[in-house]
Amino acid sequence: MAISIYDVSGKLIKRLDLGYKSAGIYVSKDRAAYWDGRNEAGEMVSSGVYIVVFKAVDYEDSQRIVLIR
Repeated sequence: MAISIYDVSGKLIKRLDLGYKSAGIYVSKDRAAYWDGRNEAGEMVSSGVYIVVFKAVDYEDSQRIVLIR
């Protein structure tokens, strides 16, 4: 399972490899998928629209998010 975050031009900003997660509710920061607004190099990204793609074994979904600083 992985979550990839792209900017609106399609450039990969950050990839969160989550590994296997059993079904459940994950709300605490230490158990949930958490993006701190940084790119792969550790730099803060700017405010704007980003595309979040969630991929599991047989499922894929994408959503637009707005990051406001």
